[in-house]
Amino acid sequence: MVTPGNGKGNITMEERTAKKKNLAQERNSRVVFANTVDTHTILNITSALDRGMRKLRANAFTQYPVQEVTAIFEEYQAALTALHNVTQRVCDYTKLRYRPPAGMEIPAETAELNLSAAQA
Repeated sequence: MVTPGNGKGNITMEERTAKKKNLAQERNSRVVFANTVDTHTILNITSALDRGMRKLRANAFTQYPVQEVTAIFEEYQAALTALHNVTQRVCDYTKLRYRPPAGMEIPAETAELNLSAAQA
């Protein structure tokens, strides 16, 4: 087996770029520009969370006790709702449009604020 890069496990910038391009073409991929340290932090967290949630959902009733998995799912949903709420507040405050993901409800008064901010 040939090791990419310099033989020490490091890959070159060209190889890293090629790998990123290939990953961006995958069906379930998303390309996100991390403009702030905050975004880098969120992406690092969500990367690990994605792997963990996939394993948790795949094994929820076979390897893990239902009560514990249910508690984790509830905690996850509460954290997701909190992140949604703070995102909504930041976007309202900065007059940026926020399109919540499916399943996240926006109160009517907030939707009106978003509409007027988008038109400004």
